Amino acid sequence: MVIVANYTPPEYLAYLHKENIPYLVAGKERVDLKLALEKMKSQLGVTSVVSTSPGKLGGALLRAGLVDEINILFLPAIIGGFETPSLFQSPELKPNEWPTPLRLIWAQVQNDGRVWLRYEVMPEQNPLRKKAVNADRKE
Repeated sequence: MVIVANYTPPEYLAYLHKENIPYLVAGKERVDLKLALEKMKSQLGVTSVVSTSPGKLGGALLRAGLVDEINILFLPAIIGGFETPSLFQSPELKPNEWPTPLRLIWAQVQNDGRVWLRYEVMPEQNPLRKKAVNADRKE
């Protein structure tokens, strides 16, 4: 399924229709990820979504507060490079934004040296975020 916005070009929607690729409209000019997930639940009965796409989609979902768990599998290898994608690509944090805290909920070291980590996303547990919110309320 492809998620599109109201302003998605009609030619692209026609292509999706021709190829029998289902799509869901969520958002006016840009895709609204929260609305997309709400529609997926209400219209399709979806209760859980797994995104294996790191980078920009992962960063957008994380910044929108739509991620509740992160699984990371470390391979015993180093890639490096300036153009190498990161786990979560998004704009830099603003001065009043804070990194999203995580709580380790499971870890497994595998025989081949891979390490699998599962983290719960804890956005409301960040003490720095609470200070910023309280400071904003005082103004």
